[in-house]
Formats: sequence, C-alpha cells, structure tokens
Amino acid sequence: LTALYADLAPFEVIQVSIPVIESFVGAFTISPSPVGLSGAPRILVSDPDLNADPNSVETSIVTVDVQSVGSGGTGICDSTGACHRMFATVNLTEMGNSAQFFTGVLVTIG
Repeated sequence: LTALYADLAPFEVIQVSIPVIESFVGAFTISPSPVGLSGAPRILVSDPDLNADPNSVETSIVTVDVQSVGSGGTGICDSTGACHRMFATVNLTEMGNSAQFFTGVLVTIG
C-alpha cells in the first residue's frame, strides 16, 4: 500500500509504503451436536492466520459460552431452576507443522 502527499511549500512529493499482509477468515466446527451432559465435544478451527511459524506446532485458545444446560434458561441450571452463565476456555493445538487446523476438546461432567 503506497500513499503519496504533495507538499506545496517547498514543493515535494512524499511517498510512504507499507506491506499488506494477506489475511483469512477462520472457520470452526463443534461436534457432535447435540452434546450430552457427559459429552466431550471436539472443536476444530481452520485459520491460516493462526499458523505464525510454519516450522512448529502452535497453540491457540477458544472461549466457549454455554447457552443452556439443565432445566432451561441461559447457562448451567441447578435443581432449584436457578441458572448461571458459564464460559470455558479450550486449548487448541495445531494438527502438525504449518497445518492451519487446530483442535481441542471441551470436557463436560454430567
């Protein structure tokens, strides 16, 4: 990307250039669906931008927002019907050097 500026006093054209890095939109899947209370859903993220070092297996994280578990409502619901929102962090590991695919498992306890 190059920008030009024409200064009038004294007349001079100033040019500045910066590199443009190609960027990708990542995609992810969670399976199986639906997940039981004692299930272990696998999270798969595909994003070439996460592959910063083509010579090593890298890691990343994803945050999971639990929408509804128990007797209804949003979050984890107890026996009284009170629901509490829950977030879980899942560590992802690249599936090989320069793979662009990262996977991890969310362990649930039922």
